[in-house]
Amino acid sequence: MTCPYLYDQVKLTDSTQGVVKYIGEVKNKNGTFFGLEMLPYYGGYDNADTNGSEGDQVYFGTTKNEKIGRWVTEEEIVSVVDDTHSLKLLGTSPKFTVGDRVFVPKKNCNAMVHYVGIPKFGANPKIFVGLELDEPNGNCNGTLANCTYFSCEDKYGLYQVPTNVQLAQEEVNIDIDEVDEQNFEQAEEPEEQDEDEKESPPEPEPEPEPEPEPEPKPQPKQPEPKPQPKVEPKPQPKVEPKPQPKVEPKPQPKIEPKPQPKVQPKPQPKIEPKARPKVGVNPQSQPVSNKPADEYKNFVSSTETGAAGDAPKLAPRTVKHDDGSETTYPTYLTNFCVKVRTHHKLNNYKTINYSSRKFQVDDMKVQQKLEELFKANAANRGTLTIDGGKQFAYVLHSATTAKHEWRAACRVNTDSVPEAQKLLNYIEQATNNALKSVDRIQTFNWDRNFQALVSAIRKANM
Repeated sequence: MTCPYLYDQVKLTDSTQGVVKYIGEVKNKNGTFFGLEMLPYYGGYDNADTNGSEGDQVYFGTTKNEKIGRWVTEEEIVSVVDDTHSLKLLGTSPKFTVGDRVFVPKKNCNAMVHYVGIPKFGANPKIFVGLELDEPNGNCNGTLANCTYFSCEDKYGLYQVPTNVQLAQEEVNIDIDEVDEQNFEQAEEPEEQDEDEKESPPEPEPEPEPEPEPEPKPQPKQPEPKPQPKVEPKPQPKVEPKPQPKVEPKPQPKIEPKPQPKVQPKPQPKIEPKARPKVGVNPQSQPVSNKPADEYKNFVSSTETGAAGDAPKLAPRTVKHDDGSETTYPTYLTNFCVKVRTHHKLNNYKTINYSSRKFQVDDMKVQQKLEELFKANAANRGTLTIDGGKQFAYVLHSATTAKHEWRAACRVNTDSVPEAQKLLNYIEQATNNALKSVDRIQTFNWDRNFQALVSAIRKANM
């Protein structure tokens, strides 16, 4: 049965009926409850025992404040009879219920619905949705103005009117070719920044820069007269004949500068900094290129971007023609389907499908195959086939074998399972590295993680 919304008329297991006027937590009760105003027929008032209040906490109101209300769980609701009824109610029913994943534009983040009702703290009676945000952008912990309708960590709670909340998109289909066009340039930018950062550390050579603080220009000029190192009389900085090409009497900077250490970088100061950053990078990248079959074992994790070292370079496909000539075609990712769990307690999931226009597949069939393998407790890694020959490599991470639950399948243009498995190994290790420090999975950006990986893979092989 679909979970009912506020103001839905529902039928209970004892055949009585009532109207939902509250959805959320209740003081001194465990779990999520539906506050109903019972309808008189079929003995609806027989088991009614509340007017919507528990102690000093008011959760909802009943007609004339009579005790014709009742607390029930979702298991006690058999069906939704109708979403219209004769009761006088406030506003229209928002299409949200407890457990729904929603997007909050004002906070620019997703959230989980924990409460739907008319809170007591409102200046005027108005329907509010109680949300647990994925990020600490809220203003409470579920308690606001001494009214508690749900509980969460501080700064993660927020109450919003339904018009400020949208259902989150839990299924995303992406044209993988557009990912290439839109993200390759963006992917290059961080690489350039990384290079700059790598060049900056080797610039300890500019250490003399603090010395030339009085006049930094004389030092750059000094490298020019250094062709006359013979005249360099350090012991007599005052007699320095070098100032002759430059009458600039700056013997002091020379005394501190250490002309000899400069002699080492002088040959090619620019070349040395470049060589050093490369030395720092090669130790990580070389083993990947030397052992393509084990690339995925040598990736360096980066939990910030979700990437892991360099994306694997796939073996190209060579076609021999009748005239003896050969044509080489690249091997690249064409389809990637993934399903992830988006809440650490509730069974909320999201599917993301990347497909190339040239290699279209029925993404739903791939997702169904993954679901079947998952439910059958199949091997964590393997191969699945759809449409009579389209082969995918897959990986399964269940809540029992991993901290966070997700599963995925990928395919390459040559239908080579080993090459597809190589890509999936890369994606798997990068994602698991990114998830190591994640406790609340709703704070993890699955979309950004996979988009960065798909973009890197396509860029490395296209």
